[in-house]
Order: sequence, then structure tokens, then C-alpha cells
Amino acid sequence: MEKAIIRKAELGDISELFVLCAELGYSATSEEIISRLKRIITSGSDDVFVAVEKTVILGWIHVFGSLRLESDPFAEIGGLVVSSKHRNKGIGKILVRAAEKWAKENDYLKIRVRSRIERTEAKRFYEREKYVIKKSQNVFEKVLG
Repeated sequence: MEKAIIRKAELGDISELFVLCAELGYSATSEEIISRLKRIITSGSDDVFVAVEKTVILGWIHVFGSLRLESDPFAEIGGLVVSSKHRNKGIGKILVRAAEKWAKENDYLKIRVRSRIERTEAKRFYEREKYVIKKSQNVFEKVLG
């Protein structure tokens, strides 16, 4: 495992977060990433943690609380990415542990993560971390505008 420290993401991290988002396959401008990060930082129910070695961000994880009328509250991993140069070195594991710690500290008794079916490496990773597939579902979306 690399000698990474985990800390909360800051606005100054934007250029590296932007690159990592692109690695995950999401296209967004740096302005969009800044806007999203500002909203997450100030939400009170979300956090983004980064794994840093020296001054290089190796990966990030977004975790948030989810309140539902029909079920008990839970934490959810909104996104996780580790730089392709640093995968399979334990970085994802320490980021997931940070999200799990956040969940416990915020009184959530379980944590969920959603992953695209075609992300087979992610599936194997989460199964190694003792996450269990609970259901398959469709995601519907409507652009409001």
C-alpha cells in the first residue's frame, strides 16, 4: 500500500479532481466540478475525501447521507476513483474505509454503493470489501429545464 493520507477535498484540488473525473469516464468542465464541489462541501450531508501522497491526489471518494420515507437512513458512496497509475495498491480500500468511518460518525448503520453493470473491476473490488449486491434496478432520468 502506498503511504497516502486521507483528508477532505478542498477547492484547490480542483485540477486533479477534474483529471480523475475524466479517468472515470465523466466529461465535465473544471467550472462544473468547482460548482459541484462547492455545493457538496457546504451541503452538510456530503463529503469528498482525497488520498494524497506528498502533494499528488491519488484518488477520491464522495459519500453522502440518504434519507428515505420508506426505509431507514443510509450512507451512500456517490463516486470513487483511483488514478490508473495507483490502482491495486490499496488506495481504494483506504478511501472506502474513510467513507465507512464518515457513515458511522454520522449515525448511519449501513452504506450503499451503486456501480454500472459493465464495471466488472468495481464489482470485484466491492465484493472483496464485503459489499453484497442487494438488487438490480433501472435508473430513470428526466432533464428539467
